[in-house]
Amino acid sequence: MKQFEKLPNHIAIILDGNGRWAKKRGLPRSAGHKMGVETLIKITRYCSEIGIRNLTVYAFSTENWNRPKEEVDYLMSLIEEYFNGLDKKLRKRNIKLKVIGEKNNLNEKLLKIIYDVEENSKYNTGMILNIAFNYGGKDEIVNAFKTMVNDKVIINKETVDKYLYTSESGNV
Repeated sequence: MKQFEKLPNHIAIILDGNGRWAKKRGLPRSAGHKMGVETLIKITRYCSEIGIRNLTVYAFSTENWNRPKEEVDYLMSLIEEYFNGLDKKLRKRNIKLKVIGEKNNLNEKLLKIIYDVEENSKYNTGMILNIAFNYGGKDEIVNAFKTMVNDKVIINKETVDKYLYTSESGNV
């Protein structure tokens, strides 16, 4: 593996265009989403191997719930499939997984799968893989400030950093 002198601490990727990729090839949107997951696996492996400390992928925004029900259902099943056995792969590569975003309206089965994988990887000390799922930037800010007010802390830049979803990733 090629060694790099300088690497960023954190890389963020917006997973977008999978449906358009499939359509351009005469395939159903679901084929694009499946290919996107396979590409994400390769990217995650590579980032871990070259020493990237934090990788955040924006996989499903809060606005994605407005897509056709069939597509949303497929995306949920794809996430369940992707997460199945993921903890073993993460342990092998020493990657810690954190799913960031609103979890309140996810179904119980998916919540359990996410919880189990996060729990089983929480002591891994290598790269942190943040998957922004059911994520909205404004939602994150509102949740952070609600929690800070509830915790009665002094609000400043350092405090805000500690209450964001990626607080474990350090200054990013």
